[in-house]
Amino acid sequence: MLACKTDFGVNATDCVRQPEELNRTTWKDAARSLDLARPRIGSKSRIAERDVVRHGSVHGVPGVQPRIWREGPEFDLLTSFLQSLSLSVPRGARVKLFHQPRLESGFPDAVLVVWRPSVAKKWPAQRGQLKPFDLRVLHYLTLVGNLSDSELHVVFGHQVRKAVDRLIASGTVLRRRDTVCHQRLDAIFAVSKIVAVEAKMRDWRGALDQAVLNTWFSDESWMLMPHGVTQRIANECHAYSGVRCVSPEDIVHDFRSADCSAKPVSYASWMFNEWAWRLSLRDQNVEVHHD
Repeated sequence: MLACKTDFGVNATDCVRQPEELNRTTWKDAARSLDLARPRIGSKSRIAERDVVRHGSVHGVPGVQPRIWREGPEFDLLTSFLQSLSLSVPRGARVKLFHQPRLESGFPDAVLVVWRPSVAKKWPAQRGQLKPFDLRVLHYLTLVGNLSDSELHVVFGHQVRKAVDRLIASGTVLRRRDTVCHQRLDAIFAVSKIVAVEAKMRDWRGALDQAVLNTWFSDESWMLMPHGVTQRIANECHAYSGVRCVSPEDIVHDFRSADCSAKPVSYASWMFNEWAWRLSLRDQNVEVHHD
């Protein structure tokens, strides 16, 4: 920090801030804005602050890597929308709000995950040791059904053997004679809905590209833009399955009809499923061991 001379003849250390100090102050302000921008669940209170997953809030949960938000018009658009948002969810469900989580496809601005703790509470601690590769194998099994070890080896290589061992220990798959199969989906997948949100002020083509990309892991992918823009591009959104244009006025959404046995769209859907559970364990001070 640099000092400067004031009209009062004293050194005021807060006159000039170094760039890194400005960045730190800006990030603290942004983080506080994210913590406050919590949707309501119906007419009840807002989701808990611990359910807002942002940069700096995920200590102790490997794999969750949110990016730092920078304040600006799109940040203001998103936080204002989220703070006004009212969601109706199935009885007993909770909502996790992820801000710019790191995925292979990039960093979606926000992801709303509706999940059922009543399902996840039955999972063994060994499930906390599952790796992203294991989730790829698990998702593949849910798509194609029973496979032998040799068939899995052809698709995934030699490392699949240890992955299957971890999946069996986690209670997500089992051996049936000479094949490996997944357990009932409604017992191992606690998520009932995933909604991705991409906020843009003017660049609707860029927002649309990202929204379409976000459908690889989400049930719904929202393009959040000012009302005047969404009116003009509604037909563009309708051309893509799962993509919706929403404006800051579209704040009431009913997810109660979400299928309780919803299916994961990709292995990334499983990642959000695992993150929601592991974060809840951390909040309850339940230790999950990782290799």
